[in-house]
Amino acid sequence: MDWQVVLTFLNDISTVVVTVATVVLAGLTFMYVRLTKHMVDDMKRSKEPAINVDFELVDRGLRIVIINSGLSSAKNIQFEVKKDISWIMNQGGLMGVSNVAPIENGVSYLVPGRTFKYRVGIPRWKEAKDDDMLLSLHITFIDEVGKHYQQDIDIDMSQYKYVLYESFKNPSLAIAEAIENVESRRRSREQATNMFGRFGKKTCPACCEIIKHNAKKCFHCGEWIEQKDADDIQDEDVVAE
Repeated sequence: MDWQVVLTFLNDISTVVVTVATVVLAGLTFMYVRLTKHMVDDMKRSKEPAINVDFELVDRGLRIVIINSGLSSAKNIQFEVKKDISWIMNQGGLMGVSNVAPIENGVSYLVPGRTFKYRVGIPRWKEAKDDDMLLSLHITFIDEVGKHYQQDIDIDMSQYKYVLYESFKNPSLAIAEAIENVESRRRSREQATNMFGRFGKKTCPACCEIIKHNAKKCFHCGEWIEQKDADDIQDEDVVAE
């Protein structure tokens, strides 16, 4: 057996293995560097400002909503109306959104998570045509370090035509209104109790409904009403003295 040939063969195989391993390692290193770069870029983009535009229907009127959904502040936000809609009338009798304050003058500063809302006007849905439902905006702004951003937004206004106004109600405001209604009913009931008290009426301690002053049982809820006789009332007066 020629050991010299075997050693040469093994040496060639090891060279090939090392070469392949080097190539694979170089490929993995390139992929790792590229993946790391993507992760860094994604982290940077996640901290950038992001301006979004939406609309709300409140009290039969239309409001424009400008939101900074990014993680850093946006400055000098400017809007260019590339295609306006002509079926919305604002307070000045002008049509469209081009003359609305934030669209005409821009927004100077918007912190992360902040939402600005502005009144646009009254939509005249009957005058709105199918080819007049697209609102196109070109938006430009800068971040805290002066980096420039721009984006185009197309909004199909027909999606707001048949939407219910309840869709835009704030849940917290609805809760506040419910609490206010309960409190209003309580005050009304107290006033009714004071009024009926003059006519021999009182409220049931269990359900607060109006019952006769000398009733022993509430006919609303069926609760028995404790009656104090004259001796008990006299004893309480003595103890109080």
